[in-house]
Amino acid sequence: MFKKYDYSHIISSNDQKEAISLVYNLIKTGNWCKSVPKFQTYSDIHKYSELDIFKKTFLQSCYDYLNINYNAKILMWCYKDNIFNIKKKNLWHSHYDISWGENKISGIYYLKNPLKEGTKFQNFTLEANPYTWYIYPSNLLHRPPNTKSFVNRYTLAADFYY
Repeated sequence: MFKKYDYSHIISSNDQKEAISLVYNLIKTGNWCKSVPKFQTYSDIHKYSELDIFKKTFLQSCYDYLNINYNAKILMWCYKDNIFNIKKKNLWHSHYDISWGENKISGIYYLKNPLKEGTKFQNFTLEANPYTWYIYPSNLLHRPPNTKSFVNRYTLAADFYY
């Protein structure tokens, strides 16, 4: 089951610009994860102060989704994409990994999405509203869209372990 959480009353465009600037600089300096599709940060991006508001709102979304409130392990990363980013043919994946435990949910947040291109799931494409976390079961197969934008698209993704 998908749920969306609108944080337009909490997250500002300046918050998004600061996060994008951080991601841009990490990738520009080669500080990104080379074992996943280009260009994706390491999964500890939530530890940077520029991402504090996104960590806070992701956690709140997960607490609301699960109707719980306790400290849990999270991972968060950002994927930068544009029309020039050549992708493998099969990018379908889920965030389910038994080695981390069975209880996990995931989230998507569009930091910058010039053409409002949503993430593709098996039977639908996720809408791409700004200032919104989308929370869903981690075992759902999905992939980034075939981005048509010449301008960079920045998507935060996160996992919540409970």
